[in-house]
Amino acid sequence: MTNETITECLVVDGDRQGEVWLKVEAGIGRNFEFYERDGKRRIEEPHRKEYLGTKILLDDKEYFVCSEVDLSGIDVISKIKSVSPPLKPIN
Repeated sequence: MTNETITECLVVDGDRQGEVWLKVEAGIGRNFEFYERDGKRRIEEPHRKEYLGTKILLDDKEYFVCSEVDLSGIDVISKIKSVSPPLKPIN
């Protein structure tokens, strides 16, 4: 049996902006894959493009976001707050 870690990840820019993916990490070396939020279909996109993953602190909770560009020009906090249903924090 493998020990899986599932984290919700908000895409904050690009063609997939606003989508919430599930980042599923499992096994030795913590290999990971992305799935649609309902967990039914694997997303191939991250393997063709390079996404930067970043933890964002908001109200004493950490959230995971990914983007194709530097986050300095993006209002990440408002994007996290606008997700419906709400994005689940890491901790």
